[in-house]
Amino acid sequence: MLFKLGVFYDDKKNHNKSLDCLFRGLNIIKNKLDPSSSNALLPNIDLDKKNLPAYSSQEAETICKIYNRIGGVYYNQEDYEKAEKYWQIAYPIAETYQQSKLLSNIINNLGEIKRYHGDLKSALSLYKKALSIESSIQDSLGMNASLSNIGFSYLKLGKKDSAKLFYDESYKMTKISQQPRMMMISYMDYGMYYESIDKIHLAIQWEKKALVVAKKYGNLNVLLIGYKELAAIYEQQGILDSCLFFQKKWIDLNKVINQQQNEKLALEIEANFLISEKENELAYLKDKSRIQQQNNQFKDYFQWAFILGLFSILAFTLVSLRLRNKKNEKLANSLVQINQQNKEKDLLLKEIHHRVKNNLQVITSLLSLQSYNITDPVTKELFSQSQHRINSMSMIHEMLYQSNDFSKINYKDYLDQLFNKLVSSFKGAHHQVQIKVDVPDVFLNIDTAIPLGLLITEIITNALKHGLTTDKLGTLSVKIQILEAPNFLLEIGDNGAGYSGNLQSQKHQSLGLRLIKRLALQLNGTIEKDLNKAGTHYKLQFQEIESTS
Repeated sequence: MLFKLGVFYDDKKNHNKSLDCLFRGLNIIKNKLDPSSSNALLPNIDLDKKNLPAYSSQEAETICKIYNRIGGVYYNQEDYEKAEKYWQIAYPIAETYQQSKLLSNIINNLGEIKRYHGDLKSALSLYKKALSIESSIQDSLGMNASLSNIGFSYLKLGKKDSAKLFYDESYKMTKISQQPRMMMISYMDYGMYYESIDKIHLAIQWEKKALVVAKKYGNLNVLLIGYKELAAIYEQQGILDSCLFFQKKWIDLNKVINQQQNEKLALEIEANFLISEKENELAYLKDKSRIQQQNNQFKDYFQWAFILGLFSILAFTLVSLRLRNKKNEKLANSLVQINQQNKEKDLLLKEIHHRVKNNLQVITSLLSLQSYNITDPVTKELFSQSQHRINSMSMIHEMLYQSNDFSKINYKDYLDQLFNKLVSSFKGAHHQVQIKVDVPDVFLNIDTAIPLGLLITEIITNALKHGLTTDKLGTLSVKIQILEAPNFLLEIGDNGAGYSGNLQSQKHQSLGLRLIKRLALQLNGTIEKDLNKAGTHYKLQFQEIESTS
C-alpha cells in the first residue's frame, strides 16, 4: 500500500510525498528481513552478484519495483544522477532473481539516462538489450516502447531509414494488439518521422490520429504532447490560425491538469491502507486467541478481545455507512450543480457565437468605411475581398447561434445563403447568374465549416470577378458527395471564360489561389482543376476535421 501511495503521489507531481512513502516501504521490508542491519536493502552496486543479500522471488520483485520507482521519481525531478544510482542498484537484483519484465524496464530507463547525456550509441545498445528480453517473454507493451526508443535514437542519429524499420515493426504489433497505449506511441512516432522527411501532411494526419485515441481513452499527457507538436508543425508551415488553435488547446489543457484534484482516489487508497492495517491487527488477535485457547490461558482476555473486535467492526461499519451517505448526498448536490453549469455553458456558448458574429460584422463595416477613402483600385479590391472572407465566417457563427446544436451546421443551408449573398454583392439584385447547389443534408463541425467556407468564397469570388464578366446568363454550380467517412468530394465552378493557369505551379499565383491551396491542406485534402468542363472547375477531396476540444 505504501508503494501504491508512492505511485499515486508521483503521478500527482507530489514528488517529496512520493519518496517518503517509497522509502517507508523499503524500511518495512528492511526490518522484516534483518532488524539488526541499518542498510540491508542498499547493497554496494559495485559488489559481485554473489554477494547480494538472499531474497525470495517475491521479496526481490517488491524491492526492484520500489527502487525502480524511486529512480523514476528522481528522473521526473530531473535529478538524473540519483535516478541512475537507484536503477543501478535495482539492475543486479532483477538480473540475479530473473525478474525479466522489471529488468527490461530498468534497462530501458538506463538507456534514457544515456540518451539524456547525448550518448545515443550506448542508449541504442541498452534499448536493444531490453527488446531482446521483452521478446523472450512476449511483453508486447515493453517491446512497443523499446522499438519506439530505438527508432527515435536512429532518427536523432540521422539514420531515418533505420528509424522507419523499427517504427514499422512497432506499428505491426499495434495493429494486432489494438492496445490504446501502443497505438498512441506508434502514431506519434510516425508523426515525428514524416515531419523529419518534410512530408508535413502525413505528419499532421498521424499526430491527429494519436490525439483521437488519447481523447477517447482520456490520456491527458499524450493530448498535451500532441497539441504542442501540431502547433509547432503549423507554425513552421506558416498556418498561423491552426498554430494558435492548437497552442490554445495546449495552454487550456495544461491549466486543467495543474488544477485537477483527485481527492476521491487519494481517500480510497488511504482507506484501503487503513483497512489493511486493521485486517492485519485482527488476524494477529485471532492467531493469539487461538494459541491462548489451546493452552487454556487468558480465556477472559480472549473473550474481551473478541467482544472488542466485534465492537470495532460494528463501529467501523457505522462510520462507513455515515461516510457513504455523506458521499451520496455530496454526489447528488454535485449532479445538480453540473446540470446547472451545463445550462450556463450553453447560454454562454450561444452568447459567444452571437458576439463573434457581431464583432465580425463590425470589422466588415470598418473595412467598408475605410475603403471609401481609398482611390487605388488594387487596394480597394483587397479590402472588398477581406470583407467577403469575413462575411463567410460570420454566417457560420450566426447559424450556430440560431441553432440548438452549437457544434455543427447544415451546410446546404449555409451554401444557399453564401451563394445568394456573393452573387447579389457582385452582380446586383437582378442578376443573370443561375445558381445550382447540389448538396445533401450534411452537417459539418466548425473546424471544417470555416476553412471550407473560406475556400468556396475564394473560388466563387474569382468566378464572379474574372469568369462571368459578361451580361449573358452564367452558371455557378457546387456539388458535395459523401464518400467513405470522414471523406467528402466537392465539385465547384462556373461556365465562364476560364483561365489557363496551373494550380500546382508556384509562379504567378494570386493570393486567392495560394489561400485555396493552404485551405485544402488544412482540410487534409487535395485540390485540382477539372479540365473536362468548360469554364473553370475544381475538384476538392477533403476530410471532416476531427474536433479535439
